[in-house]
Amino acid sequence: MERQLRILTACAAILIAIGGCTPPEPTVSATPSPTAIEESPDIAVPAAAPTPTAILKPIVVATDDLTATLSPFDPNLNHTLAALTLGSGLTQRDRAGALVLSGLKGEYRSYNGNSYFYDGIADVSVEYDGESDSTSYYVKLRRGVKFSDGTALTADDVIFTLYLLCDPSYAGRNSLKTVDISGLQEYRQAYLDAQAKPRSAVNAIMKAGSDADDKGNGFTPDQYREFWFAYNTAYYSAVQAIVDYCHTAYAEFADDIAPEEIAPGTADGLKTALAMYVWGFADPIFGGGVASISGDVFNLTTEFPELSDFVAAIETRYPGGYPECSAEFSDVPGAIAFDAFRDAFIASATNLDGVRPAVPHISGIRRISEFELLIAVNGYSASNTERLLTIEPLPLHVYGNADLYDPEGDGFGLVYGSVSAIADSDLPLVGIGAYSLLKFSGGTAYLEPNASYWRGTPNIAEIQLRETPNSNALAALRLGTVDAALLPSDRRLTEELRFVNGGEPSGSTLTYVPHPVTSYGYIGINAANVAIGERGSDASKNLRRGLATVLAAYREESVTAYFGESASVPNYPAPDGSYAAPERSDPRYTTAYSTDVNGNAIYRSGMSDAERYQAAEQAALGFFLAAGYSVEGGRVTAAPVGAKLSFNALIPASEPSDHPSYLLLVRASDSLANIGLELNIRAVGSMGELRSALYSETAEIWCAAREFGASPDLFPLYHSTGLIGTGTDTNIYGISDSALDALMQELRSGDSILDRRVAYREAFSVLLAWAVEIPAYQRMEAWLFRSSALDALNLPPDMTAHYDWTSK
Repeated sequence: MERQLRILTACAAILIAIGGCTPPEPTVSATPSPTAIEESPDIAVPAAAPTPTAILKPIVVATDDLTATLSPFDPNLNHTLAALTLGSGLTQRDRAGALVLSGLKGEYRSYNGNSYFYDGIADVSVEYDGESDSTSYYVKLRRGVKFSDGTALTADDVIFTLYLLCDPSYAGRNSLKTVDISGLQEYRQAYLDAQAKPRSAVNAIMKAGSDADDKGNGFTPDQYREFWFAYNTAYYSAVQAIVDYCHTAYAEFADDIAPEEIAPGTADGLKTALAMYVWGFADPIFGGGVASISGDVFNLTTEFPELSDFVAAIETRYPGGYPECSAEFSDVPGAIAFDAFRDAFIASATNLDGVRPAVPHISGIRRISEFELLIAVNGYSASNTERLLTIEPLPLHVYGNADLYDPEGDGFGLVYGSVSAIADSDLPLVGIGAYSLLKFSGGTAYLEPNASYWRGTPNIAEIQLRETPNSNALAALRLGTVDAALLPSDRRLTEELRFVNGGEPSGSTLTYVPHPVTSYGYIGINAANVAIGERGSDASKNLRRGLATVLAAYREESVTAYFGESASVPNYPAPDGSYAAPERSDPRYTTAYSTDVNGNAIYRSGMSDAERYQAAEQAALGFFLAAGYSVEGGRVTAAPVGAKLSFNALIPASEPSDHPSYLLLVRASDSLANIGLELNIRAVGSMGELRSALYSETAEIWCAAREFGASPDLFPLYHSTGLIGTGTDTNIYGISDSALDALMQELRSGDSILDRRVAYREAFSVLLAWAVEIPAYQRMEAWLFRSSALDALNLPPDMTAHYDWTSK
């Protein structure tokens, strides 16, 4: 979610480049079998590359989200730490985020015009059975892979890991409870049945409210008091997490609200005021101080907000409190959303004495041999493939009980319904990654090479992950206290780097390696509200294409003015660098909304900006004329029956000029005015207000941003079953197209990677023809390295959000 922050350029700080993105589906074989995968002695070998230079000095990596809880089950486990210690999962990703299924022999794949070699710890063969509507994943592990304690990885470790992640009491990272593994629902049902009474009590308590009598139907006084105590603890802890996060990530913006003289001992009040300001719940006051949206004013000299004041501001916008405002806590380290809190509370209140699974095992998980296993899933979906094939195998002998492991006797190394104790325990971080955790001390995690690493001993003798606020990372790099950092790239960063390096962002002092993030900003248009008659009519499409042509014309100017060189303009409804989006080197790559109503190119080489904008206006008039508008003397003079001459564009920011797309809207509004139409820019104070307009289908045009994985699931966004008021209410564009529906369904099936690329391209073509989305900007983030500390030759070329130096 792109928050309503005044410092929007810093939002990408929470977009971590390693992991968390949905990959493309694997090739579905017509007749695979457990014996279909044979380990070939002819291992593909990459082209000769320079021998990595051994680095004996510790390499210190700055990170702003390192927590003292260094557990493989912790949802807040640092991504870089997980990548280095736990490994890349059963399969690794290529640079575009696609899963590599031929891990044993390896394979070459093309990216950015270059061919790169990828391998992994397993081969995976996939079979989709149309008759039974089920998918089978056959996994064959590489022999000789070892955990960092020297113990060999086998199928038993993977099966134990699967059972742990499927256990009904598990609530940590990579939970598989939503994956429809065959037999999983039956296996979980006994636990869910045991939760029925405490869940009913929680529902009754919530209905009664926090200021009711502690006696009521469906709950006891003790249950009432315990729930509201836990509720307030979790709620206030989540708000405190925002305060801590803002103090760490945005401390430099305290100058915007601080008075000239600050009384001693007021640090906590200033931190809370900063968070309220940054998070959009308070406005700055001239001369210092903040005014909360709840109406309270704090001068930050004699009056300071407390955490309860922040909560009051939140509940001014979200009267429903914790359950309603949970979106504000997304991606904030240490913050727990309400649903997660409620589920954890119910789990803690569930009496498991005597609870046993109705079935003794999960039928869809089967051991074939010491190094082979089968996972069977109902149906087929991208998310199932993603979730299953990226799990990080955990050692049974460390996190489970080997005495309880007997798959033939329905023992899987754990006690049913009790794995929350495992997840909460202080166990060592043991995986198959290139490094192992030596110790954690003073905000620093010390990593040493895994001598048993299957690719060979890493060339960096020691890596230290040091907790460092993003705001301090560049200074730390310059001082030499850290050697590497992943930072959101913005205009200020690149300007500072040019100063440091004497002219270019990357140079002899600091090496700058940027790549696009996995999200992008866009302008949305609702097909039902911006239409002439039927939303899918040619007239309606031409109306929207005329508007989109003008809006798209100002993207480059807007991005350059706001971001400088730290963002780019995407041209498809998916971020550049995604497996789903065509590469810019592809000769078929096209610029969005760059052809006129007759399909001719609007722009020609060598045009000045003024000429381009004039050409866009003329092309837009052609679309409006085709839509039925009257056009005379280069202007629209009248609208057809049922059509409008004025449109509203919503921008989620109390200060619209702070939004990356504001200049785009202003320039497009002026341009449309030149040709007789009106575009009104309306600020909405928060993402909550924008969501309300979108889901009540009152919005016409709006600005937003979207996070996408490498293989985005377009189905909920654009399929007609998601139309507001008639389906799942996820299709905020109001698009209904049978051909697009068929493509959405095809993209959820098990077609080959090549077929999926074709399907994505066709789907994007339909979407652009409907003109319901104008891709506007895509931010960059960058790895920064001290050039003297890390030989650039040791960095993999073409690093991306899906593949970087930790992937080697």
